[in-house]
Amino acid sequence: MGRLLMKYYNNMTMGFKLMAAFLAVILVPMAILSYASYRIIDSRLMKEAHDKAGMGLKAAWAEYYARGEQMRYGMLQAAAMEDIRRAVARRDKAYLRKMMTVWKRMRPYVDVWYVLDGNGRVIARLNSDSSGDARELNGLVSGALRGGEPKISTEILGAEELSLEGGELMDRISPRPVAPPDRADRAKDGGRPLREVMALMVATPVVDEGRIPIGAIVTGDVLNNDDYLPYAVAYKFNGLFATVSLKGARVSTNLIDRNGVNLKWTQVPAQALSGISSGGPVFLEWSAQDRSYISGFEAIRDNRGAIIGALDVSIPKESLWVIQKENQRLIMVITAVG
Repeated sequence: MGRLLMKYYNNMTMGFKLMAAFLAVILVPMAILSYASYRIIDSRLMKEAHDKAGMGLKAAWAEYYARGEQMRYGMLQAAAMEDIRRAVARRDKAYLRKMMTVWKRMRPYVDVWYVLDGNGRVIARLNSDSSGDARELNGLVSGALRGGEPKISTEILGAEELSLEGGELMDRISPRPVAPPDRADRAKDGGRPLREVMALMVATPVVDEGRIPIGAIVTGDVLNNDDYLPYAVAYKFNGLFATVSLKGARVSTNLIDRNGVNLKWTQVPAQALSGISSGGPVFLEWSAQDRSYISGFEAIRDNRGAIIGALDVSIPKESLWVIQKENQRLIMVITAVG
């Protein structure tokens, strides 16, 4: 067999022999080098992408709870005021509502604000005149009253509770139609009347001189339609995109499609939802409208530990693969010159 091949080769033209030599000496080794370097760089870039997404997630969680800590600290100071203690004890609705109006000027991002008595019933609300209803917040209020310490958690606020807060809040946080209604990845509630929202809630107990809880101040930052977190993360980590999702639908994000349309109210990848249900962080590659991302996802849990949403940080794949493209281009140039 070998002799036949040699005889066939010897009978070929000089041009064929030169081409065969070029393939054997230059092109084949360079192809092997190109493939090997691609695999090595690809593996390294994926690791760097995961590390960067992990760092971004840590920064996103810090921003996520930053306002909660501000609300907790501010209301601890307010709850310690003697005038507030007396107003809660005598259920002074007018005075407490007036004070919440003052506090709102210093914490304009607080969307939900009300004061409860020792039984968890509303004495006064900032957003409306409604009062007397019981607020439990998935055990958050009772935990604060029982322990005498502030409690922070992310909770879903349903339609009934939102209706008590008045129309102004609803107008501010309700979905806006941001894409044609036939978009397949648009969440079902996008642009429709809001049934529930996700909010970072803080319950701060008000105690008497004997340290016995007599009520609580409840504050909440609604995450729907609030772009603070995504752009705070992007400011600290240029090129990162952050998203807060509720039951699989993006309610706050700085992700955009190729037309510059925000991806709010679209669905997060199904594999991310199935991954975070196991409890740990999930890193995956996914695509939306011809754009690919490397993302890290972590679950958002309520006061009882149930998964109600996710926080994720994304890196555009094309921004990472510039190095890969330059490497392949360099190998092609060397091959051509060789």
